[in-house]
Amino acid sequence: QTFLDALSVREAVFCDEIKAVPIAHHLDADDARSYHWTAYFTLAGENSIPIGAIRLIPWPHYTKHPLPGSHLEVPKELWSMPARSAKEVFFVDLPVFPRDGEKDRVTKMHDGVEAYIKLGRLCVLKEWRGRGIANMLIETACAWARKKGNKEYCAGRDLGGEQEWKGLCLVHAQIGARRTWERGGFVVDEGLGGWMEAEIEHLGMWRRV
Repeated sequence: QTFLDALSVREAVFCDEIKAVPIAHHLDADDARSYHWTAYFTLAGENSIPIGAIRLIPWPHYTKHPLPGSHLEVPKELWSMPARSAKEVFFVDLPVFPRDGEKDRVTKMHDGVEAYIKLGRLCVLKEWRGRGIANMLIETACAWARKKGNKEYCAGRDLGGEQEWKGLCLVHAQIGARRTWERGGFVVDEGLGGWMEAEIEHLGMWRRV
């Protein structure tokens, strides 16, 4: 239910408000392997209302660092295509752990080798913004990752990974959300550069949690 509630907030923000992508193309393979949190508002005697969400993607990742100036878009001519089936979204092969010596692009803040987690899909309903909910979600996810018993999940050790996770965390931040992530302790990686996703400028930011 937590995941479904998170999706309801994500749909309201990313699909209806920002119109970045239709809901049919909003789900991805990372949703099945991620850890999800949802913020709720509850009045005594009433049902809880989901108002914010975030997800944590463990190591390894399906894609490497985006190239500066690249465009990662779902072409609008494909927006009307039917949604992928649950099997296509949630039962794809897991990403492959890097082989010995295999590197990603080196940036100012990442050596291209160290294991890292990714936070993303951070969103809060418009009427609830400005109340610290986004920062609460960021800190909740980071606090979970820091716990000794959860580090193996962040490193993908439960899936056969052998690399240690040392607390490194990446976000692909929308340019308009930069200050939100900065308040959460994240720093822009100038070496990672900027790119476009869903016609919105993004940049890479890191934090060691």
